[in-house]
Amino acid sequence: MSSSLVSFYTEDNLELQGYLSENPEKDKGIVLHTHGLGSNFYKNSFIPVMAKSYNNAGFSFLTFNN
Repeated sequence: MSSSLVSFYTEDNLELQGYLSENPEKDKGIVLHTHGLGSNFYKNSFIPVMAKSYNNAGFSFLTFNN
């Protein structure tokens, strides 16, 4: 499993930042986790726990701020 900070652009050219934890061994899909206005993935201690749990279940995990 590999993890990295990522950025991508929306259709209206807004740049969003995120954290991607990939599981290439068991490609069951990807779980998307979107943060709202009152939070971000940088400060939440549950994000690594969620990523590990989903990776162990065979999924990749992407969380991002909006």
